[in-house]
Amino acid sequence: MPHAHLLVTLANKVDTPEKIDSIISAELPDYPKRDDPERERKLRLFELVRKHMIHGPCSERPELGCRDANGANCSKGYPKPYRNFTELCSGGYPLYRRRDDGPDSVVLELLHNDDLMKKNVYLNEKKEKCLNLDMREVYRLARYVSHMEAAYRILRYPMHYTMHTVITLIPHLPNEEPIYFTSTAKPPKRKKSKLLAYFDLVKEDDRARNMTWVEVAENYRFTGTKYVPYKRKGLRIARLSLVNPKMLELYALRKLLLYKKGVQSFEHLRTHRGKVYKSFMEAAQAAGYIEKTTEWEDCLRSASATDMPS
Repeated sequence: MPHAHLLVTLANKVDTPEKIDSIISAELPDYPKRDDPERERKLRLFELVRKHMIHGPCSERPELGCRDANGANCSKGYPKPYRNFTELCSGGYPLYRRRDDGPDSVVLELLHNDDLMKKNVYLNEKKEKCLNLDMREVYRLARYVSHMEAAYRILRYPMHYTMHTVITLIPHLPNEEPIYFTSTAKPPKRKKSKLLAYFDLVKEDDRARNMTWVEVAENYRFTGTKYVPYKRKGLRIARLSLVNPKMLELYALRKLLLYKKGVQSFEHLRTHRGKVYKSFMEAAQAAGYIEKTTEWEDCLRSASATDMPS
């Protein structure tokens, strides 16, 4: 696709603490007094900050999703340390000013600067929400169109094209299927893997008994718990993820899955000519899928067909 790599330098550089403080604030705005002529605007800004820009507070709430595995520390680094001045860091983000001026008590809430996310006052007032910019709008305003892309669009050439759907299959050893953790403190979820669903399908489907796992993935759709036949024909390519040869058992298991059809279980995968082998490596060697004299040749042949030059 036509694209460009650009290095953009600002004419008006934000290169001093004073300039940073004029744009970004990590402090609570002052709560307006009753006789303040701009009380309504300042009060609206204060409420926006209180509603959208306070993190937690999470210092005494280990059940929140931002806490680490032990519930001791916040993964976002809150509460932030106080500092009287904004500091510039070479090669990193500035350390914003967060003065310790005591808590603001508002409707029985104690708000501190160390729990405040950085904000842009102008955008907070304009957008009336948390400072999460609309990336579509940012893209539209700052988009660079090269002459090649402009020509393609003028001539109405296709900008995107997808022919095959690529399906990734991740092999795993017994009792080592992926476990998914959420950002909350809920127990991890163990979902049925595609490999286990393949085993179950072979036990029930006569057609699948004559297919490898790759062939099943190209003809059946994985719903999250099981494989079901595709209702429409399509161009699909299923690929088994590569495995480092140092992981001997997993490497051998992948070899067996590439060639063996109608596998019903891990034990069935270790079976060759009626004999159940103790390991996947022994089974793969007995079946002739792994031989010391041909492994290097197979590796180079695969690399020449699929790998890109470095």
